[in-house]
Amino acid sequence: MLGTLLIFAMSGCGQSPEERAVQDFEDAAEELEDAFGEGAEDFADAMGAFGEALGGAMGADGDGEDYEPVERQALRDVMPESVNGMDRTSIESAREGFGGITTTRANAEYQGGEGRFELTVTDLAGMPFAGIAAMGWAGVEIDRETDTEIERTFEFEGNRAMEKYDSSTNSGEISLMAHGFHIEGRGYNMSRDQIHDAMGDAPISELGRLR
Repeated sequence: MLGTLLIFAMSGCGQSPEERAVQDFEDAAEELEDAFGEGAEDFADAMGAFGEALGGAMGADGDGEDYEPVERQALRDVMPESVNGMDRTSIESAREGFGGITTTRANAEYQGGEGRFELTVTDLAGMPFAGIAAMGWAGVEIDRETDTEIERTFEFEGNRAMEKYDSSTNSGEISLMAHGFHIEGRGYNMSRDQIHDAMGDAPISELGRLR
């Protein structure tokens, strides 16, 4: 978790026009690193300071207002009852907070024949670095292929997406950022086309209307 935070953060710090805000961020990042092994209370306090500093350094909220993640039930309600003809077999949702950062997540599983598909949607609006994550995501370019594996970035319904697929296990995943949400679909015992079709039923447009 700490490594992910720092990667997202450092990708954009140099672009901030406010030198003092950047310095505050750098100081908070050092405190967070120091507190990582000191216990939950110290780390939570450092995380809160890190989030505040990062928001100031990057102007992540854009309009000076705090963003709140959507309610757990609202996110749960937009999860589809079926994807690509596969019926939903389970669904769960949660609202989680840590160190002043709050996220909302919904997860659903679908079954059809031997295939299984898992769809997870996480609202990152409560994270001060969500805008940085989205910008970093948009700049990724990957195209790798072996006899059995594919890893690439591509456009999926107007959004930059990442795909991984392993033909030796007939499993793969597609993930993307849209409207401040991280959307990930994982397919097991499914072809690439089946995973793409299932991901096509992800509630991307519905998530946009939640904002």
